[in-house]
Amino acid sequence: MDHIRAGSGALLLTLACAMQVAAQSVIPGPGTTTAIQGELQSAAQTPPQQTTAALVEFICPPGNLLSSDLQTRCNEIAIGILRGTDSSGALAGLQGMAPEENSVIQTIEVDGAGSRDEEVRKRLERRRKKDQDSEAVTMTLNGRLLTPEEVLGAERGGGASADYPYSGRWGVFLNGNLGFGDKDDSARETGFRTNSYGVTGGADYLLTDRSIVGLALGYTRQDTDLNADSGFLETDSVSVTAYASYFPSARSYVNAMLSYGHNDHDQKRTIAYTIASPFTPTGTAVIRQSALSDTTSRDIGGSLEGGYDFVRGNWTLTPYGRLNVADSSIDGYTEHMSDPTGPGSGLALQIEDQSFMSITTAFGGRVTTVYSGERFDLFPQLGAEYVHEFDNDNEDTRGRLVDDTSGSIFLLPTDSPDRNYGNVTAGLTADFRNGWSGHVLYQGLVGYKDLNLNMFEIGARLQF
Repeated sequence: MDHIRAGSGALLLTLACAMQVAAQSVIPGPGTTTAIQGELQSAAQTPPQQTTAALVEFICPPGNLLSSDLQTRCNEIAIGILRGTDSSGALAGLQGMAPEENSVIQTIEVDGAGSRDEEVRKRLERRRKKDQDSEAVTMTLNGRLLTPEEVLGAERGGGASADYPYSGRWGVFLNGNLGFGDKDDSARETGFRTNSYGVTGGADYLLTDRSIVGLALGYTRQDTDLNADSGFLETDSVSVTAYASYFPSARSYVNAMLSYGHNDHDQKRTIAYTIASPFTPTGTAVIRQSALSDTTSRDIGGSLEGGYDFVRGNWTLTPYGRLNVADSSIDGYTEHMSDPTGPGSGLALQIEDQSFMSITTAFGGRVTTVYSGERFDLFPQLGAEYVHEFDNDNEDTRGRLVDDTSGSIFLLPTDSPDRNYGNVTAGLTADFRNGWSGHVLYQGLVGYKDLNLNMFEIGARLQF
């Protein structure tokens, strides 16, 4: 199996003109050189164009390993560049053949797993805060540290045991989330606009006074539109997350999570260009195809986080550190064309399985305060963290043209992930006297090249 990469040597393509321009392919023998070797790649202006130019130079000259439509499309591109009849149309054809849109699945995979884990982390934090408010939130009076029970009991004129939310062993929760974001176009990848909505619910149990265990289930739908009307991606995800928290002291914690997610992807890649063609009566070929496909992906992740509460008055500062590991895999898929007999029907691709691993560390802090009322307490919070990526190197997309019976493989390069970026959060939690809690949360990605992501969450929980 031949591996084609931008910059590889081209094979000889000889063009002849008679009543009508035709293309004839010749494979040069050992030591043979040609005046046009590599000219398609030299004309290419982007990495995806260079990759498909090398592929066209390699597979099209033999002329007997392709469907008639694929051969025609190759000939049009070669004639457009080498004879200068339509260079812009030929470059558009090379760009249209390249599956740079495929990289969106990988971006969505990483983003979805990160948002899911953040929901569970926030859940653990809220549960820990409520269970240990008696030591985590304090005030001072004449230099003496007061507990919330003392503060709230004095304000309400009664015993805190009757008025302050009790801390039951069982807790159930339900969160709804809404997200949106966008990615700019790059030389290697198509940009997009995305929005998502979903729900996460679960239950946890205060195993001992120092430990919590729980299980969460989630569903998310994410709709992504590629820039310049070049396609779309629809993703349905289900996930299960087991989590636990241990409190070495009332001010410190260690959280652990293990999650599994299954994702179904439906995608459309638009191939649309116009090119001068000696093979049509009008002299112009109009390619308007939608390459349709579906695939599945899976991700397994784990994280370990530890932090400590520093309390001053009714303010709490919580610095923390976290290690995240995620292993993801995307099944290979084969495209089929929206018009199986129309021009461009031979441009369908077969993409191989993909897998990648992400290992990140995060260091950050949260600032929380409390405002007490007769029926509830409010906990505003701000947070920020710095994230460093150790792995997740950009992997080439491996694939082939379905109608190329030689089975030649192309390797399409993708963008390298940012190694350093950040997250910011803002939230508000309300604890009611009857055991119910509610919260709203915002999380945003900052400092990531070309990518903007925002997530909003609203949720409720009951402890009993």
